Amino acid sequence: MNTLKFEGYSDDTFSCEGRGIDVDHDDCARGTLRAIKMTAHGYSMIVTGQYCPGTLTSWAIGIALVEGDDDCQALPTWPLRWKGREGGYSPILEIDAPDDVAAELIYAGED
Repeated sequence: MNTLKFEGYSDDTFSCEGRGIDVDHDDCARGTLRAIKMTAHGYSMIVTGQYCPGTLTSWAIGIALVEGDDDCQALPTWPLRWKGREGGYSPILEIDAPDDVAAELIYAGED
């Protein structure tokens, strides 16, 4: 099992970290949506992160299905849990994925 940790830092960097995985994107505080796709054993899922706009000072983190040839794939049944960071700054999503999971940044807003 490889535990992947998704979280935002400051108002500009969203990352995915795990054993052998270090994916992040710094958008210089533009507030763009970031999407990281994980794939293993024929299953995929997407984790999104976006710094909340306006007076909100936290990250919004979510999950999404991956569109297949005919329809959306079912979400993998990998265990996941939400945690809070000390100080309450932003949520952290942890996903227990297979050891050979691959992760890649697939979307980082429009330039």
